[in-house]
Amino acid sequence: MLSLTIFGATLAYTALNIYLLAKIMPLPITLMPQTADYRSMTRARSTA
Repeated sequence: MLSLTIFGATLAYTALNIYLLAKIMPLPITLMPQTADYRSMTRARSTA
């Protein structure tokens, strides 16, 4: 039962982080299904 609660809290925390990232990013994460492209884009933005 405790593991289920921890799993739910982790899921909610991850969803919140993705939601905040989507609000900060100019493009929603839903438009970028490729994780590699998303990762390279964030790396390019951080170095620029």
